[in-house]
Amino acid sequence: KKLHDDAALAKQVKNALLRDPYVSRFDMNVSANGGKVNLRGKVDSAFEKNYAEFLVSGVRGVTDVQNSLKVVGLEVPRKTDSAVQEQIAYGLRWSPYIDSNGIAVSVKDGIATLSGTANSWREKIAATQIAQRAGAESVLNQVKVQQQTS
Repeated sequence: KKLHDDAALAKQVKNALLRDPYVSRFDMNVSANGGKVNLRGKVDSAFEKNYAEFLVSGVRGVTDVQNSLKVVGLEVPRKTDSAVQEQIAYGLRWSPYIDSNGIAVSVKDGIATLSGTANSWREKIAATQIAQRAGAESVLNQVKVQQQTS
C-alpha cells in the first residue's frame, strides 16, 4: 500500500509541476517516500528552484521537500573586481556630471568604495550611479562634498 501511495504522490507532484507556467519547461525527477518528496533536475535560476519547492510543498500529502534542484546556465557571471574598478574609473573620467578628478575608487568582492572629494552633492550622487551601472554589487560612497562658497 505504501509503495502505491508514494507513486501516486510523486505523480501528483509531477502533474502540479507540469501544469505550472514558471516551471513546466524543466525536466524534474520527482520521487516520494512516506510524504517526503525529492526534487532533482536543473533549473535556470534560484527563483525557479525556490518556486518549485513552494509549489510542491502545497500539494496535498507532501510532508517535506528535499530540494536537490541545481541552478545552471542563465545566471550572468560576476565581473571581476578589476573589471568593475576599471569601468567605474572610466565612467568617472568621462561623465559630464563630474568635474573633479578627486574621486578615487577601489573594488573588493564586488563592493565599490568611493573616496575623496566632490565639488557638489550632484557629483557625489552621480559617482554612486556610475559605480552601480559599472556592475558593482553594492557601493560604499565615502566621498566628501567640498563646502560651496557663494
